[in-house]
Amino acid sequence: MLYAAQAYADKQAPGSSRKQAINKLAPLVRCPHLSQFWLSALVLSDDAHKLLLQKLQPQVKRLLLLKPACDTGTGRSVADIPDAPASWLLPARDITPVSSVTVEWEVDVAAIKQVAQDSASHKKMTRLSSTTSCLLGGVMWGIDLKGIWIASKQGSTIGLFARAKIPPGTYCRCTIRLKCHVFAKETSCYIDALTGNWGWSDYFNLGPMSGGFDEADWDDEWPPLSRRLQATGSIKLQLTVSDVGM
Repeated sequence: MLYAAQAYADKQAPGSSRKQAINKLAPLVRCPHLSQFWLSALVLSDDAHKLLLQKLQPQVKRLLLLKPACDTGTGRSVADIPDAPASWLLPARDITPVSSVTVEWEVDVAAIKQVAQDSASHKKMTRLSSTTSCLLGGVMWGIDLKGIWIASKQGSTIGLFARAKIPPGTYCRCTIRLKCHVFAKETSCYIDALTGNWGWSDYFNLGPMSGGFDEADWDDEWPPLSRRLQATGSIKLQLTVSDVGM
């Protein structure tokens, strides 16, 4: 509800249209059922004044402090929060929670080569991104493929990263698993809004390549992957995200 309402409000024209949308939708969000991550994000975000619940900041702050006590049944409840919207006393909506999401991305080898070669020729990082298409924990997820220039080695590596769209000034904890045709890497990590991603700067363990993309290195290190690239002209990348929280 929070994500859908925020997205709708953001699409309204600045001024009275957006203000009306916020005034109507904000009281409908059942904040006591939000995760600790999102309650913290709503309070700590650098852009809290722009968010859907901007006018409910005092109530959200009180809820954030009370939530552990409310969840453990220690005698405190949402009813103790002055001026809380009536919806806060309602039960959670009947929605089946999703424990993980997966993003798949078929990338042309020509595009991978171009990103890597651009990084080497311009001596800076370049990026190719999948469409952000999945929602888990109120966060949108996608994949970044990067050509990363390593000045000390005078070469570029090919990195693979999970990308998260989270509120400014906040961070989230998650477990990410990035898989290509022949192997996968997995880690638990924290992603902050400033960087917006986490992953491996040399995902394929090829080391810095002076020209950005060296087919001989691919043949030596990953023969099955190299044969697939030559046969199909593409590689399938898969990101799985789970355990999203604060």
